[in-house]
Amino acid sequence: MKKPICLLFLLKVSFISFGQATSQSCHDDLFAKQAQNKFWGYVDLFEEWRVEPVFTKVYPFTGNKAVVEKYGRYGVANCEGRLIIPAEYEEIGPLTFSQSFWAKKTGKWALVNEKGELNVPGAIAEIKEVGFNSEATWLKLQDETYGLYDKRTLRYLAAPRYTMFQIISEKASIVQYKEKFGVISNLDGSYLFEPVITSLKKLSPNVIVFQEKGKWGIMNKEGIVKKIAELDSIGFILNNLYYASKNGKCGLIDANGREVLVMDYDEIQPFHEHMARIKRNGAYGYTTLGGRVTVPVMYEWGDVFQHDQTIVKANESYFLVDKQNKRITQQNYKWLIKTSSRDYYAAHRNGRYLFLDLMGKEMTAPKFKTIIATDTNKFVRVQNDSTKLWQYYDVTKNDFSFTNLSFEEANAFKWGYAVTKTNEKWGIIDEKGNEIIAPKYDKVQLLSNNSQVFFLVNEKEKYGLLNASGNIVLSPEYELITTSNSNLLKVKKAGKYSIVNTKGEEALKTKYDYISNSEEQPNLPSWPAIVRKKNKLGLLDQYLNEIVEPSFESIEYLGDNLYASTLKGKKGILAANGKILASNYLEEVLPESEKYLPCKQNGKWGYLFINGKMMIQPQYEEVGNFYKNLALVKMEGKWGVINKQGRWILKNEFDSVGYLPNGKRKLFSPNRTIEISEKGIVKQLD
Repeated sequence: MKKPICLLFLLKVSFISFGQATSQSCHDDLFAKQAQNKFWGYVDLFEEWRVEPVFTKVYPFTGNKAVVEKYGRYGVANCEGRLIIPAEYEEIGPLTFSQSFWAKKTGKWALVNEKGELNVPGAIAEIKEVGFNSEATWLKLQDETYGLYDKRTLRYLAAPRYTMFQIISEKASIVQYKEKFGVISNLDGSYLFEPVITSLKKLSPNVIVFQEKGKWGIMNKEGIVKKIAELDSIGFILNNLYYASKNGKCGLIDANGREVLVMDYDEIQPFHEHMARIKRNGAYGYTTLGGRVTVPVMYEWGDVFQHDQTIVKANESYFLVDKQNKRITQQNYKWLIKTSSRDYYAAHRNGRYLFLDLMGKEMTAPKFKTIIATDTNKFVRVQNDSTKLWQYYDVTKNDFSFTNLSFEEANAFKWGYAVTKTNEKWGIIDEKGNEIIAPKYDKVQLLSNNSQVFFLVNEKEKYGLLNASGNIVLSPEYELITTSNSNLLKVKKAGKYSIVNTKGEEALKTKYDYISNSEEQPNLPSWPAIVRKKNKLGLLDQYLNEIVEPSFESIEYLGDNLYASTLKGKKGILAANGKILASNYLEEVLPESEKYLPCKQNGKWGYLFINGKMMIQPQYEEVGNFYKNLALVKMEGKWGVINKQGRWILKNEFDSVGYLPNGKRKLFSPNRTIEISEKGIVKQLD
């Protein structure tokens, strides 16, 4: 007898099988396997064939059934491999423990049982099973409405009239009807909550907040209301804790709507180290996750907790306290801030700056004129009080980073180097204090190109380039030098643009009147570059091939690696590899949004897909970009909303529209105002 494949695997599978009803599971655990003949079947734990390999593809068993494929057609097999549903369908819906299955044939869905009997409840476009243990299925009809169908009784539990649904558990679904939301029972189709909700948000796996008449409440994923709609706002904080406000005051509640911190505060900040800053009547304190105020509301200001301590302000002075409001520092400071690593503090007293450790102990006497606390610990810039010169200070060693090095000006270290100024000229030092470039240039800038560090120098209004060793790559005789995310540099000299490599060698003999670059057009990709020669534009790739010969009147970047070309006043679309996606027949093309490009032809607007195919024919007077699969369009002088199939979501009956910075959009008419949220949810405001 063959030995089992793996004892651990046997234990795992046996556990799973135990959880299934015996009558709905195969006698042996079966696993998909491909035979030498390239066909698929099922074997048991001892790798003995239980279902012969006669299928082109097979899928895992659900109970005692599995979906199988024969030459591009799908059916359902039982534990012995017998096809209880013949392999003649284009698609089989998800298997459940039901005795009937959804199957698609000639583009239409129908319900099929093990006897092969069909039930067609209408022209079904899409299906969505509620769950493995449920007989209910959400169906989408051709008219874009949704209904809840019972496979057992072959009737609708909820008639198809909803414009949207969302399954939140096997017991409940959210539905949208006439621009309002409700909750339906997946068991019998009855309303758990009538469609009066204007907005919904899922804050955590088991908590959904809803808005009714401008107020917010809480329900769980089974549609049971835990807190009636009486709050002004609700927001998730962490674990089982939520921010809530009512009548201008805020507090903390749990998933059942019970108060954890009484709603008596003007402000609650996010938690750090299980402590949140709270504000009441202009004073600050701190609360724990359990709603216990351990740092009383008594301070003029407070920072976030880190390392079990925070900075607070009282009587115009700053000091440190712990989570029980015990004072850590003995001195009062005029200014106190954490360093960038959060391991030290920079402070100010008696007119000078100094450093503190995490114990609140002063590491130095107050002696610096200025400290740049945002620098890294090993190279904090400090200004000498007497000489006014800058030095680098290593806080970890409580000493200067370099002996006898001081500068008129000094920049922060980056990529291991810092730009410094001496005698009105700029140079470069490394992290060991070595002089890489002597201070002799008018300007010096650090550049990174393809993981290599370079120094862009300026002398007498001309640019040059030095490598990380300080050796000259390009002498200071260029009007422009820019990087390009490769071993190439785009340069301009004597009014002409060209390409050189990072060794300073000419990489392209052709000289252009213009090459797009990160300095003059920072929002364009490095490659392909837009080039101009004799007032004609083309595209140059990173291998320096003219993938589009300069022949167009203009070329503009549209996003998503697409370019608009203009020829004889007409617009076309080019791909980043130079391929023509749409010939020059359009009057206008706007930048891409969600793979769609607004375009104008014969005075009307429509939408192109990014492959150049016209997805929505030009028919509108004005259009907006797609956002969350919806776009605002104007037809016959009125605005409406369409989806990406060009179907009306809201008919064109609105007089005006508004675009808000946060992604929200509004439509206005004399009778109502509609808002589309930043998540694409449509709701009526009045």
